[in-house]
Amino acid sequence: MIWPNPIFSARWRSTPITRRPSTAWVSLICANANGMRPLGSLINGLGIAYLRQRKWDAAIGEFNKLTGDLLYATPHFPLSNLGLAYYHKKDFQRAIQYYHKALDIQPKFTIALAGLGRTCLADRQLAKAIEVLQQAVKLDDRFVEAWLDLARAYRASYDYTAAEHAYGKVIDLAPNSDLAKQAKDELAQLENRVTN
Repeated sequence: MIWPNPIFSARWRSTPITRRPSTAWVSLICANANGMRPLGSLINGLGIAYLRQRKWDAAIGEFNKLTGDLLYATPHFPLSNLGLAYYHKKDFQRAIQYYHKALDIQPKFTIALAGLGRTCLADRQLAKAIEVLQQAVKLDDRFVEAWLDLARAYRASYDYTAAEHAYGKVIDLAPNSDLAKQAKDELAQLENRVTN
C-alpha cells in the first residue's frame, strides 16, 4: 500500500513544485502503479498542478481522494487546497468550510488562515477577514500575501490608518516584488482618496 519506488518518491518530495513534471506524466505514473496506492503527497502534488493550470474541478477531484485517507499524515494540506479551489470557483461558503476543516486539524496553519481571510474578504465578511488575517500575520509576520489581504480588508472597512500600515509591511518585506507594486499602487489610490 505504498508507492513502489521510494527513490522516485523522495525525489518528488524534494523537488520544488514549479520544477515537477507535467500532470500528464504524474497521472501516468499513478495509473501504472501496479495496483498499488501512490503516496498522498503525489496525489496532493497532482492537485496542486491542476490548481496551477486553473483546472479547479480536476484539482478538487484529486484533493477529495485524500480527505478521508487516515494514512495521509498532513490532511490539512488537501483540505486547505480544496478551500483554494472553491475560492477560485467563487463558491465562498464551501471554501470557508474547507478552510475551517483544515484549521480544526492544524489551528496554526497560516496558509489556511490566509486563505480563509481572503475568502471572507471576497465574501464581504470584513470583520471576520480582519480577525483571521491578523492571526495569520501574528503567527508569521513575514507572510507578505496575508499582509496585502489584511491591508485590503482594512481598506474595505474604512480603517485607512491600519491599511496604510499593512501596505507598508508588504513594501518593507518584499520591496521589489509584484506584491509590493500592488501595495504601492493601492496605497497611492488610498492616499488620493483620503486627500480628496
